[in-house]
Amino acid sequence: FPSHDTITLHSAMWSLGIAVIGLRMFDLFTWNGLIFLFIGHFFMDGWKAKKLYLPVEERDNKEITDKDLKAFYIDQGFHALQLVAVIILGLAN
Repeated sequence: FPSHDTITLHSAMWSLGIAVIGLRMFDLFTWNGLIFLFIGHFFMDGWKAKKLYLPVEERDNKEITDKDLKAFYIDQGFHALQLVAVIILGLAN
């Protein structure tokens, strides 16, 4: 699974991209929102990578499974909820 450095970099790039490009466009950027996005993304992707996926070389089946799809939907749903929370909180300020 990915190292903490890889997940940290990925989470930082995702959070900065969403916050700087998306939230600033709509005047919803806050530092708290950026931190919330980063921490949530880091832990969710770390959990997904560590708990749900075996490295490809350790898999018997190299194809996408129901477990992979479940992990994908949980992961993407969590990230969507994070964005909704940041937008709602940003609109409330």
